[in-house]
Amino acid sequence: MAKQENASAVASAAEKTSGSATPKREQRFSVSTLRDNCVKLFGCTTSTFDGAFFGCADKEYSIEEAKGIIEKWLGKEMIG
Repeated sequence: MAKQENASAVASAAEKTSGSATPKREQRFSVSTLRDNCVKLFGCTTSTFDGAFFGCADKEYSIEEAKGIIEKWLGKEMIG
């Protein structure tokens, strides 16, 4: 039940931040909450999310910050 409410909060925050008006302070979410909703929010798998956030501090991020981290990680070339 709590996960469902959490997912609703994240989804409604995503809708609010996707508008043209920028709020003064963006809502922040834990890495685990963002990971639980990464498919809906960022269109990426949990594996991609885990790779992008590997080594990142376990703190709270806004949806836009998290999206930037994922996009930056996806742009990296593979070494090997």
